[in-house]
Amino acid sequence: MYTDELKEQNNLISPSQLTKRVLALTCALLVAAVASIGLAQSQKELVLVIPTEPGSLDAHQLFTNDDWNIAYHIYDPLLHRDSEGVFIPGLVTDMVVVDDSSKVWQLTLREGVQFHNGEPWNAETLVYNFDRVSEDPDATVRQYLGGLDSYEAIDDYTVELVLNTPMSVVQESLYMLGMVPIQHEGSLAQNPVGTGPYAFVELQRGDYLRLTANQNYWGDLPEFKNVRIRFISDPFARVAALVSGEADIVKGLSVYDVEAVAESGSADIVSRDGPRLWHIKLDAQREANSPGITGVDTNPFVDQRVREAVSLAINRDELVEFGLQGYALVANQLSAPFIRGNNPELPPLAFDPDKARALLADAGYADGFKVRFDLEAGWDTIGELVGSYLGNVGIEVELNVVPSSVYRTLGTQYDTSMILGSWGATMVNTAFDANVHGVEDEGGLGRANFGRYRNETLDTLITEARTTFAPDVQLAAYQELQRLAMEDMALVPLFHQGILVGASSDLNVKPWYNEHVMLVEVTSK
Repeated sequence: MYTDELKEQNNLISPSQLTKRVLALTCALLVAAVASIGLAQSQKELVLVIPTEPGSLDAHQLFTNDDWNIAYHIYDPLLHRDSEGVFIPGLVTDMVVVDDSSKVWQLTLREGVQFHNGEPWNAETLVYNFDRVSEDPDATVRQYLGGLDSYEAIDDYTVELVLNTPMSVVQESLYMLGMVPIQHEGSLAQNPVGTGPYAFVELQRGDYLRLTANQNYWGDLPEFKNVRIRFISDPFARVAALVSGEADIVKGLSVYDVEAVAESGSADIVSRDGPRLWHIKLDAQREANSPGITGVDTNPFVDQRVREAVSLAINRDELVEFGLQGYALVANQLSAPFIRGNNPELPPLAFDPDKARALLADAGYADGFKVRFDLEAGWDTIGELVGSYLGNVGIEVELNVVPSSVYRTLGTQYDTSMILGSWGATMVNTAFDANVHGVEDEGGLGRANFGRYRNETLDTLITEARTTFAPDVQLAAYQELQRLAMEDMALVPLFHQGILVGASSDLNVKPWYNEHVMLVEVTSK
């Protein structure tokens, strides 16, 4: 049974809620069916443009947010979410706690579901997927099984989980793990097979991915049968594709694209507040020989005073107003104000160049130093503004603007001293696990900690927060982590980016809370 506290805190689906949602959905489907009598599924190929090409199409080898956006079209996770982030049934239709400790849960699986290759979905398949992830050291989603002590198939459509962390954390993992079939031909990285609303057709590396509607899908069928997802890293080319009509929907637009799209007469900008934290990661690990630092023999960023000086040098209000034309929220911690785990008691991060210079002098860098600032193409203006702020306090910045593939390698290979990072921080636990916790191969902790920052006190508290079963205690722990991370300047927050999507004026498109665009929801006006 579900506790009221869990339901309120974490949007878990109770049986009664599920019944109401199913009845409401049935009514909506009847209305839609009447409205669509005589209308066939559109044969028009819907074209979506995204900035980054996926490194892999395997559901267990995903890295970027765009990787996951693509994957959710091909694969179903155990739990779905709606456009506002509320959990709804997916391949799991019900979750029931079966012991007083809240550690043992039974999942009821959706019946009658088939993979694109005809293989049935059942408890054996779920166990296979958990085994596949836990036994593969290279699986990028391994961290999402960290909350499970064990799992076992009870019957064909029931699986029992024993947790070591609250369901409020584990349910996020159930959303992040796409399910693959036990039997499949070739590599899933190149030939993906799932149960999702679209099935794989073709991948042309460096160009596009083609999908077609899964006519046997257990959920709603999309209006557009065929879709093409194009990979265009150049921001100007993305806008050109939209305004010329070559693309129907474009992700990865910047504030500098708004005017061109608005003036096109054929496309619109759809915007909303977003949780993505843009921040600066600094090499906090190497005492010397940091790859992008010159002019000094040591690595200044291992000193907290220097990291704080970097933060104090930055005028975030001006950065958002002029660098982002207001399409962002000034950040003062890892989580946006509307994300659970945000600490509302934290003050804005100060802008104080004089104090920044004093801290640099105290740390032994009164004459400053020079640093290479690595950033992805399209973020030049933000890099230039940050560079000017740091230059004002004696830190000379050399911008290194690179394509997304090179940018990703610089981070994952730790070949950077200062890098502009981003994280779609929709859940506070993953934000701290990935960006602040020290790098550990086991469980994928620190997988986005490109500065290799480590603080044993914070590592311990991150683990305690993740594993406590008391929601109020957990919330307090994450709010304290926000304070401690800013005190030690584990990373330097800048802003929470607004979500901007360009769409053809004849389409209804709604970007999700996590920046995804789900093509199954796109309809004609």
